[in-house]
Amino acid sequence: MSTIRVGIDANINPDGSPGGVQQFIIGLVSGLSKRQPEDVEIVLITHPAASDWLSPYANDRMELVTRSPSFLASASAALGLLRKYVKPLARPILQWLRSTGEVAVADDAGYFSSLNLDVVHFPSQNYIESDVPSVYNPHDLQHLHYPEFFTDKKIERRETIYRAGCDGAGQIGVASKWIKDDIVKHYGTDPEKVTVIPTAPPSEAYEAVSDADLEDVDHSLGLPESFAFYPAKSWPHKNHQNLVEAVNRLRVTEGIDVPIVLTGKRTDHWKSVQSLIDEKGVSDLVHHYGFVSEREMRCLYKLSTFTVIPTLFEAASLPMFEAWREGSPVAAANVTSLPAIAGDAALLFNPRSVEEIADTIQTLMTDEATRESLAKAGQERVSRFTWERTAQRYLDVYRAIAEDRVDEISDSEVPIRMQGESLV
Repeated sequence: MSTIRVGIDANINPDGSPGGVQQFIIGLVSGLSKRQPEDVEIVLITHPAASDWLSPYANDRMELVTRSPSFLASASAALGLLRKYVKPLARPILQWLRSTGEVAVADDAGYFSSLNLDVVHFPSQNYIESDVPSVYNPHDLQHLHYPEFFTDKKIERRETIYRAGCDGAGQIGVASKWIKDDIVKHYGTDPEKVTVIPTAPPSEAYEAVSDADLEDVDHSLGLPESFAFYPAKSWPHKNHQNLVEAVNRLRVTEGIDVPIVLTGKRTDHWKSVQSLIDEKGVSDLVHHYGFVSEREMRCLYKLSTFTVIPTLFEAASLPMFEAWREGSPVAAANVTSLPAIAGDAALLFNPRSVEEIADTIQTLMTDEATRESLAKAGQERVSRFTWERTAQRYLDVYRAIAEDRVDEISDSEVPIRMQGESLV
């Protein structure tokens, strides 16, 4: 069998801004590093501001290539330490340019061909037109379900790029059957072109933590003795407001104080969440630590009393997988793909009901037997999801596209089932 050369377009700045996409790429690369066969060459295409960010997860056979920086990226790098002072001044100008500029799908101008690639994989939603056959991950179509969370320009951009990617790519990879059905419904995409490939906990690729690490993180962050953990960038759909309302309800109606620990990069939306925290007088219960290290993340899951995921929309919840892997019991919203993925390993609630969120939090905070049962079920559940399995499925897709055998790709190859129902 001839050798194929695959490019992974990991051209993102890994500062926490890409959120789940960043974690997906980490997991995918770590899985590929373990499953890469001799006849597959892998090229990791990285961001000029962080050319080696994937090095800790790659094997020594993988080739790292940095995309040629644009003028703006070059200027940003040249500014060095001044960037943090200049960026706030430049942001309004950049936002204006994005809001007035024409939305168009980028062309690679022969770049991927110059790397002698047989296949290029776009693991973020940013699709680029190319003569090289491609795999595309749109991840989700949240903008069509919650347009109120997006500006008109962002919706236009998503619709332009996502549709181009779903039309132009040789195969589309999604993490759940729910998302596959959504893409087929809204874009009229051929179902045979959309392959369900479940993901796994990104923390699988992180270094193990010791008891000393746990003590250090506990002390350095000044964590509450017991707490509910929610790791999520503060996008509106992550539903931090209802979580705050639930914490306040427990204090006011039940006399119960439940500390909440939050992580993730703060967006502009966080201002409204902070206003609610101040208004309700629960600033002593809500602890936000921003974007934390991989070591701190693993420790926070292990130190938490349980993990709560009140999101309004999710393609597949990486925090749910991570919590299970670290032994943290899970409570999650009963939306989109989450019930099928969770099975009996999480308590589910209506994320629009503050009362349901509060009741679920109270149950997990006060019922040790339920926590132990969920933690055990979660660890059993997550054992079925590994990045090596995910990587193998993508390797199958890469080879099929390179050898023009896409008609052989099938979701039925994913053997993850529970109680007769497909998890994906």
